[in-house]
Amino acid sequence: MRLVDRYWLMFTAPLVVCLGVYGVLGASFHRQELLAEAETEVRETATLLGEAVTTLPADVEIDELHALAERLTHDTRVLGIGIYDSDGRWVGGSRVARSHRASLDRIVRDAFRARLDRREMLAFGGREALMRVELVRPSQATLVGAVVVIRDLQYVRDALRAWVSQLAAVSGVLTLVMALLAARLARAMTEPVEQLIDGVTRVAAGDLETVVSTGGDEMRRLGDAFNALTRSLKGARERLSDEEIARATLEAELHHAQMLAVAGQVAATLGHEIGSPLNVILGRARVAAEREDVPDDLRASLQSIATQCERIIKVMSQFLSLARPSPRGGADRSDLGAVAREVIGFLGQECRRANVRATLVVAAGEELTVEAPHDRMFQVLFNLCLNGVQAQPGGGRLEVYVHRIDEGGRPMVCATVRDGGPGVGDGIQGKVFDPFFSTRLGTGGTGLGLAVVAGLVKELGGRVVVAQGEAGSELSGAAFTVWLPAAP
Repeated sequence: MRLVDRYWLMFTAPLVVCLGVYGVLGASFHRQELLAEAETEVRETATLLGEAVTTLPADVEIDELHALAERLTHDTRVLGIGIYDSDGRWVGGSRVARSHRASLDRIVRDAFRARLDRREMLAFGGREALMRVELVRPSQATLVGAVVVIRDLQYVRDALRAWVSQLAAVSGVLTLVMALLAARLARAMTEPVEQLIDGVTRVAAGDLETVVSTGGDEMRRLGDAFNALTRSLKGARERLSDEEIARATLEAELHHAQMLAVAGQVAATLGHEIGSPLNVILGRARVAAEREDVPDDLRASLQSIATQCERIIKVMSQFLSLARPSPRGGADRSDLGAVAREVIGFLGQECRRANVRATLVVAAGEELTVEAPHDRMFQVLFNLCLNGVQAQPGGGRLEVYVHRIDEGGRPMVCATVRDGGPGVGDGIQGKVFDPFFSTRLGTGGTGLGLAVVAGLVKELGGRVVVAQGEAGSELSGAAFTVWLPAAP
């Protein structure tokens, strides 16, 4: 059963029960009161009739007695009147009494034998009536006769029925009014509770934006406490989310730092253990290759040895750059547009060999100077462009776009490198700047180029991100964007 129905029953049921009990007890009491009133009237009528009979002359005519009896029945609620002599014989009476003489004679004889007045309830013509036998005594206290008065009780039933009808009407109106008031009061009491229940349900489902509004002092206090609870939960969830993001970011930075530390240890070890012997091998190979008496096939082998040694030295240089980046010169500046032109020109031979068409777009009329050494910016753009060329072994497009933007009122120089390669999926976008991570580890990739880029850009106070190019275009591959603070 709903709470509103319980409240409605709680307010209306006691009223209905009280009215019902009052109706039953009141009807019984009212009936007894009416019967007592009728008995008083019939006793008074019998007494008056007895006194009237004792004053009649001895030679009174029977017809006069009949007329007197009929007149009394017409003037009151008396149904019939009978007069008996001192021997208990019928003397005269009204028409109704004459029609029921058999019953009256028996009751009068019993009264004479007992020498007491009698009262009985009888049915006359289908109507309930009260009969009283009054013994008439003269002043000498000798029995001279009796009078019988038959009182109609139908009016008692009618009066009782009218009283019950009035009570039912009043009770119905009171019950209806009380039911309406109870329903309104129950609704006013349960609506805030239902709002709170609905709010708790929504909060339990995760909707912490829920706000409930309730009326009344106590319910308003409860609603305010509930709203304060939801605000507290929302704030706790936001703090937990921020802490989770911060924790994930810290873990990523810690992982990156750990990998850089490993790379630094490896670089230091390689630089110490391999660097010196490798320089000796490279120098001897170059000297031997320059001798005139060396056969051509041996010279080619020596040149190959020198080339591979240079490649190893380049990898070692990337290791050292990753582990111990050179100090940043505070006064060094470079034009990012000019650096981009130099990188595109330097990679011209590489692009022709890979059948990659490189284009450069530099915003005209914009100041593109950044506070960063030229060689560091060259290394950043060179690694990004070389990564784009190597991602398209079958040929394609490479585009470098350099321009200036304002980010939150802070001037920034932006360089975007796009290629037409396979791009980077959502699952690896967060890993491409990790040391030793590469999608080309089996084809010559070391996984250090992009890690070096991320380290240099971060050191210079900027940031670098990677995204997937627009599908269906010639530059649908990876899109690397570098933001660096513009020089004042």
